[in-house]
Amino acid sequence: MKSFTRRPDVRLRRYIDRFWGWESEGAEQIALPTLLSGTGADLFFHYRTPFSATIGGEAIRLPASHLVCVRRTPVHLATASSVGFVAVRFRVGGVHRFIAAPAAELLDSTLSAGELWPGAGPQLEAQFGEAESLFLRVGLIERFLLSLWDDLPEDELAAAAARRLYRDYRSGSIDGIAAGYGLSRRQLERRIKAWTGQSPGEIRNFSRLQKTVRDLALNPDLSVLDAALEHGYYDQAHFINAFRQAGCGSPRRFREAGGLVTHFYNHPATPPRII
Repeated sequence: MKSFTRRPDVRLRRYIDRFWGWESEGAEQIALPTLLSGTGADLFFHYRTPFSATIGGEAIRLPASHLVCVRRTPVHLATASSVGFVAVRFRVGGVHRFIAAPAAELLDSTLSAGELWPGAGPQLEAQFGEAESLFLRVGLIERFLLSLWDDLPEDELAAAAARRLYRDYRSGSIDGIAAGYGLSRRQLERRIKAWTGQSPGEIRNFSRLQKTVRDLALNPDLSVLDAALEHGYYDQAHFINAFRQAGCGSPRRFREAGGLVTHFYNHPATPPRII
């Protein structure tokens, strides 16, 4: 399997972490991962067979383009042999800089580009399908996102506060962050929830869970206890309870069953590379 990552245009970097993707080779079978609950969002564009997934016990075929706002319900992706996609990895709350729909409507969403942008989305899907190289595919998506820049409003304070909660999930006090912006806790909670669809507490808790699971995925020899303590859980039981509440049962069984062997986590130090 081939993969790539590329940083976005500098104007997009507050909201988008990277463009990335996978491409299968020959007849290989790729065991695609389970996307756990969290704060993030990825927008996928497929130039080969779209994912098949199980969400909330229902098996579905996802459309050729789709937003996966992984919030409260895990998405179990089926093994596939014809994989080829470009994805946009949004930072916490970043997807809302580009979509007019209320944030709450995107929770646990798998909407297509045509549904997200009824006017321009179908045209983008058609152009992507006709593009003959990765360079052209990424360029199409990037230019499209830049074209939305001046058309949609932003709550810059809420966006910045959400990013801080994601970054400082171990030590950041919601009251302290609110005071730093000259707001009451209640005012900050309302603005962050309106912007992201999640409360500050949910963002902080999911950020801790995401980063713990990412470390376990990227470091197969790391113990669950060490990972849990490193990311601010009181003990292993505290992390196990959070993992179960996220809908994936026991972290030990999930790991032993291969749930972290293939994953969509990109190491922070991974340099951009093009297939």
